[in-house]
Amino acid sequence: MSSWTDEQTQFVNKCISAHGHNLLWNTGESITIKINSLSGLIPVTKKAKQFFSSAIEAKIYPFDQKVVFTGVKGMTQVVYASGDIHLHQKSDDSVKVFKNRRNHFKGMRKLLTWDMVDTFYFFGYALVTYYSIPSLLPKLEFLQEISVKNLRGFKVRFPNDYNTHSEIQTFYFNEQGLLARHDYTADIISQMAIGSHFTRNYISKSGVMIATER
Repeated sequence: MSSWTDEQTQFVNKCISAHGHNLLWNTGESITIKINSLSGLIPVTKKAKQFFSSAIEAKIYPFDQKVVFTGVKGMTQVVYASGDIHLHQKSDDSVKVFKNRRNHFKGMRKLLTWDMVDTFYFFGYALVTYYSIPSLLPKLEFLQEISVKNLRGFKVRFPNDYNTHSEIQTFYFNEQGLLARHDYTADIISQMAIGSHFTRNYISKSGVMIATER
């Protein structure tokens, strides 16, 4: 096992500053994004697109591992909170709570299409992970540095109780310190569900850099 060098730590701090996360992380602050559309293999094969529309917004609290989704059909809101899902239903103002949703994805269940709870569990932890990086990097176990073309990547290990795609993930940054690529395995689907997400076209929102395409 390796550890972060001083030079690597300096570069990660540059990335944190480039993303504006000094304004967002460790403060309990949130960032709100609008999800205009979904594409890619997972939303299509898992039938997740049916639960999304152009009206959906996500308010992300990365430090608290929480996302509040609004604009979901039939719901006043859907809340992801550290692996739990809370469905706030419009019809009778009731709240249905699904605890430790990751435990649902075992055996043959991994092969099934997703319902609303599964869908917002996946996108909840995915958004928390995305907006926790790069600020979370120094708190994670460093495994390896990898260079791809002009990108600088860091392979890290997440704690096994942290809800995210997989225990081991790699994050690549460009020369400006912005996240450009994210490699992971979608464990709740299969050990073979290996993906790379590329982020581009960043804009600044209240000092926080947001990729408009992912």
